[in-house]
Amino acid sequence: MKSLRLYILFLFVSSTIFIVAVSWVVKSWSEDQIKEDVEKTLKAALDGAHHAINLTYKTQNDDVRAWAAMANIREAATALLATPRTPESLLNSPAQKELRELFRPLLSSVGYRGFFIISPDNINLASSRDANVGIKSLLAKQPDFLKRVRNGETTHSLPQKSDVPLLDYLGEMVDGLATFFIGTPIWGHDGQIIAILTLRIDPDNVFSNMLSQGQFGKSGESYAFNKEGFLISESRFLSFLKKLDLLGDGHHSDLIVQLKDPGEKLVVGKAPMIERDQQPLTYMAQQAIKGLDGISLEPYNDYRGVKVVGAWAWNDKLQFGIATETDAEEAFVQLNSNRKIIFGGTGLLLLFLYLLIFVFYRYQSKQQQLVENLKESELKIRSIIETANEGFWLVDNEAITKQVNPAMCAILGRTQDQIIGQSVYSFVDNRNKELFKKQINSRQLGEKGVYEIELSHPDGNKVPCLFNANPYYDAQGNKDGSFAMVTDITDRKNHERELAKISEQAQAANTAKSEFLSNMSHELRTPLNAILGFAQMMELAPEKDIQKKSLNHIMNGGKHLLDLIDQVLDLAKIEVGKLDVEIEEVDVASLIEDCSSTIMPMAKGKNITIIIEGLPSPVRIFADPLRVKQAMLNLLSNAVKYNRENGEVRIKPVVVNQEWLQINISDTGQGIPTELQAQLFHPFNRLGAEKSGVEGTGIGLALTKNLVEEMNGHIGVVSAQGEGATFWFEFPISNKTDQLIDSLENTKSAPVEFVVDSDEDVARLLYVEDNASNLALMEMIVSGIPGLVMVSAFSAEVALVITKNIKFDIIILDINLPGMSGIDLLTLLKAKKEMSTVPILALSADVMPETIRKGLDAGFVDYLAKPIEVPTLMAALNKALGKTP
Repeated sequence: MKSLRLYILFLFVSSTIFIVAVSWVVKSWSEDQIKEDVEKTLKAALDGAHHAINLTYKTQNDDVRAWAAMANIREAATALLATPRTPESLLNSPAQKELRELFRPLLSSVGYRGFFIISPDNINLASSRDANVGIKSLLAKQPDFLKRVRNGETTHSLPQKSDVPLLDYLGEMVDGLATFFIGTPIWGHDGQIIAILTLRIDPDNVFSNMLSQGQFGKSGESYAFNKEGFLISESRFLSFLKKLDLLGDGHHSDLIVQLKDPGEKLVVGKAPMIERDQQPLTYMAQQAIKGLDGISLEPYNDYRGVKVVGAWAWNDKLQFGIATETDAEEAFVQLNSNRKIIFGGTGLLLLFLYLLIFVFYRYQSKQQQLVENLKESELKIRSIIETANEGFWLVDNEAITKQVNPAMCAILGRTQDQIIGQSVYSFVDNRNKELFKKQINSRQLGEKGVYEIELSHPDGNKVPCLFNANPYYDAQGNKDGSFAMVTDITDRKNHERELAKISEQAQAANTAKSEFLSNMSHELRTPLNAILGFAQMMELAPEKDIQKKSLNHIMNGGKHLLDLIDQVLDLAKIEVGKLDVEIEEVDVASLIEDCSSTIMPMAKGKNITIIIEGLPSPVRIFADPLRVKQAMLNLLSNAVKYNRENGEVRIKPVVVNQEWLQINISDTGQGIPTELQAQLFHPFNRLGAEKSGVEGTGIGLALTKNLVEEMNGHIGVVSAQGEGATFWFEFPISNKTDQLIDSLENTKSAPVEFVVDSDEDVARLLYVEDNASNLALMEMIVSGIPGLVMVSAFSAEVALVITKNIKFDIIILDINLPGMSGIDLLTLLKAKKEMSTVPILALSADVMPETIRKGLDAGFVDYLAKPIEVPTLMAALNKALGKTP
């Protein structure tokens, strides 16, 4: 009996110890699981918010880069750069109106708050608000942001207080509301940055809406903050902050409330012991601003003085932090509940054990029932693991598998017998084996870890998985291995890749379509207009003279189209710095005659006389025929544009040192001051000409200089203010005989002049067109219409001068003119009382539906397309003149 009592006492003591130990393990395991769940939930909320913001930023980066790459935005920015930097001049610029029309759909549909185009000197050239135009940009307060954009980056600014009232999410106009911008460079044709495009973004739209979706629990809050600890998103507890008078006179918390630890729980009415300006930042804010990402399950005070647990991360690229927090009391409510259950259950179990032993003492047969009850408890714990949706993988200290559940078997594609007893390294390839080794070593050191790894199926397929791993200890506290909960993330990875691929394909398709339609339509249709138009004239007018003239123009149009194709192909080479030039002998007389005849229509509009002095024949130079013609036309065009009315342009070839032929192009304009001549060939430097009203980009001379030097030639200028300018370029002579030199030096000048027809007894047609072949085609068509004569103008500016002195019965305008566009010219002509009834037709190679609609809305009586259909043109002319065909 004594031995039975000792046995029962031993059973009582050992059972008590066992129950307490099991309860403690269950409690610890339960606490660990709850803490892990809280930690995973916090991390998931933080990662979700961070991912949403990064995805939104990427979308915004793609948007602003796509808009900055649009040709019409680049051209509008170029035009504004050439406009005086005054609010009145910039607001009255057609480019300002065009930009606002372009950006209106973006600002209304996507939710952007406005746009800015910022000049190199930080002046707002364009904006969706009149008040912002012509003044220093608000972003000048963030020079590092502007510097990064001018270095070629697309990036976001830090939030700052707006310089103008903005509409908040409550529908009220608020002064000093937080705002920030995304900026990207606008690139010029020469690959240089000419300006900055920025889009204004509402932080509440970017941060608050997305962060509100990442809240954990009823008391949870996700928010963003800057490096000074100020909120840059709206606080969830805004009404409470108002009661505490932490918002001042404002209605918003962003850039107002700083994440300071008051030391007391303000929500229950406690007053802080120290003034707010002396209060330290919260523990979370201090860690994040130092760049230390983390998760704290140890409660700490938030900016309301409430004990919270949270997760945080600092984004170095975007220079702000994101945090998600929830009240510690709510986060661990289940933990406290479980403790009560476990402690209560342990007490009840011990009481039950006492009663059981007492009964066992009297009824020994009941002992087996107690064993059965303990086994049942063990089976329940095992059942929880076996039925879990996530994989469970338990290994020993040598990384040998000891236990897996069915979910883990499904992930590995193997049975339990094929997995248990195998090393974990048997289920990964060499690359993932190194990652596994590193993680197993961390478990040996007692560290937890969450990481991604690819497991290998028997068929060779890889399964991306997320591991949440923990060390495992025996009852004595010795490390007995480790275990992990494993999630198959194949669907998530596939979804991410598919989204990236779709976004990339859509962006590439939109960019390619826009660039092709915008850049090629007009250029290809212009030479085709001459080819098809003169072909129709040959069909309608069989006279030999007309056919011969038409064939000449068709040949010229075909050659121009071929040159255009060659230039398109060369453009790709220029972009990579591989422009090819083909040096050969070029006949100088033909070069001068071709270039002077090409520039004659432009000179005619300003009554400029072109004089060729000492036209050489048959002198030849070594150069690329296409490039040297391009260089000479650039210089002749400038000589006409910057000349005075009724002035002269002289072309004079001169032999230098018996080896070089120098071609001088002189004008009778205002000349160039000596102190500015050193800057003459710098890109985008027009030496003040942008204030003269003469259109230009400032890159023509720089390109001409590069072309001449690429062909081993030289270029220069001689000028004095008020005395005109002489630009010259020179190339080696291919034949240096004395006879050729003498003929060059002794030939006299041969002036070429232009006169405008002034017959008042016939109907007059004004045709404004910058292409010589198209002008010749129209002259041929009009010559076949009795009682109608044509006057031509090479540009809109010339047309305005002509219409001051001559009354026209009908006007035909090209849309794409150098300088002022055809639509802008139409607006100016219609504003004149004496021209309000004159029918004006559009004739253009730009036949995009939106352009046609815009032209008809502006006041064109008809919109004709190039290439010209001669019968269609004749019918339109007869209709406009009121004649019956």
